[in-house]
Amino acid sequence: MPDFGSNRSGPLIYSTVALILAALYVGGVFYERAQRNEEIERQRRSKEAEAARRVVAVNGGERLTVLNLYVSPPAIHPGQKALLCYGVANAKTVTIKPLSGTLFPALSRCLEIAPTAETTYHLTAMNEAGEKAEKSVTLAVK
Repeated sequence: MPDFGSNRSGPLIYSTVALILAALYVGGVFYERAQRNEEIERQRRSKEAEAARRVVAVNGGERLTVLNLYVSPPAIHPGQKALLCYGVANAKTVTIKPLSGTLFPALSRCLEIAPTAETTYHLTAMNEAGEKAEKSVTLAVK
């Protein structure tokens, strides 16, 4: 026969309430940390976006721009090699004469060259609208 006079459910109720309170506390801690992590991530993305905007502005914004065209070293002896480096912003195509073919647009790219005589390299960049930007550089061969 059951003993209705004893109160064995009391410790169980207190344990259950304690577990629920502990779960709520831990859930609150995790929620607070998740919110803080989201804010940190928002700030990081905002800083990255601002840095990207600065890079775009420095590199000509949305305008077609020849950022650089140079040779290194500026003079060589016959048989030696040099680097022809270029950078363009917002270009669809890039050509450098007297080199053959179309090069891919890049903010910074160098090509190895070995002319046997003084050579002037003429870069032409074009954008989607057909606008052109041009620049030239000469490599002396002594």
